[in-house]
Amino acid sequence: MNQISLKEVTKENIEDILQLQVKESQKSFVATTSKSLAYAYVSRDAVSPYGIYEEEQLIGYVSLVFDENDQMYNIWHFLIDAKYQGYGYGKKAMRAVMYNIREKAYGLTNTVALGVDLNNKLAIHLYEEFGFIDSGETDDDGELIMLCKI
Repeated sequence: MNQISLKEVTKENIEDILQLQVKESQKSFVATTSKSLAYAYVSRDAVSPYGIYEEEQLIGYVSLVFDENDQMYNIWHFLIDAKYQGYGYGKKAMRAVMYNIREKAYGLTNTVALGVDLNNKLAIHLYEEFGFIDSGETDDDGELIMLCKI
């Protein structure tokens, strides 16, 4: 099995990350990488954007946020490029994301949150496989907030 890893967004990989796109049917579910990177830039003290790689091949993107107020990590804008969808990369990438959070969260928190569109059934199912549960709340964008204990 090839190794999945997260690599920080840098001037060396940003152009490739900006090219990532989801399938047309998913575009309403997740922000573009350019929009996500803009949010990451203005919140750079709290947000860490990453390319998701299989070995040296860029396959996706995620940004992680540590929310000081709620004392928890948040997964923002998780996506797998359309070319790599349907091959199990979402599950492998989520495993790498959760591992990264566990490493960073040592002693800081035991909770991870994310928001997901209520119509994005595939993503909800994926998150449930990793222990995320419906919090019964929605965020400012109307997305379901899911929580996971780590």
